[in-house]
Amino acid sequence: MKKSRLLIVFSVATILFSGCGTEPHRMDPTGNEGITTVRDLDFKDYQVTAEDLINKLVASNKIPRQADGLPPVLMVARLKNSTAAHLDMQLLTQKITIALDKSGQARTTTRVYKDGEFDTGTTRARNLSTEEGFDAKTLQKEATLQAPRYSLSGEITELFRTQGRTQESYYQIYLTVTDVRTGLAVWQDAKEVVKQETRPWISL
Repeated sequence: MKKSRLLIVFSVATILFSGCGTEPHRMDPTGNEGITTVRDLDFKDYQVTAEDLINKLVASNKIPRQADGLPPVLMVARLKNSTAAHLDMQLLTQKITIALDKSGQARTTTRVYKDGEFDTGTTRARNLSTEEGFDAKTLQKEATLQAPRYSLSGEITELFRTQGRTQESYYQIYLTVTDVRTGLAVWQDAKEVVKQETRPWISL
């Protein structure tokens, strides 16, 4: 009798711990499948947020083209994380700048970027004039870099609440575009992300 009970317990345990797993697999990055967490922004949150805010920026038509008809130059300033979570701000920044470039609304500079430069190769290449052996015709001339006309900055804030077994997070992703000539914001908007979960009474 005891052996039968032990066999049943072992069988149930085997089902619980081996029957609930999934094999590693790739997912469609444009789909809705993926892990959703309450105390963090997931990859889908980054994707939806970037697309929504850039679509709003493009629709606003607040960044006029230059006199020569080309899109203006925009730099990425600071995107501040004011939450308790360790968020990948670089991932959000890249998604926003890629979407902005594809829209044709602006051209982003990697020479003036946050507190330094994103592409350090630009400075390295422009300093080659001080080294011997390079064909002078291939060296970059002085005063050819294009300065940004607009600056993109933003902030992510969070409110977190717990009631019993239920947890809820409210994120606000705020972006603003500033005219560096006047220091005035020419566009600003925010995207809200709200996520909630109720934990089970007993969790493994």
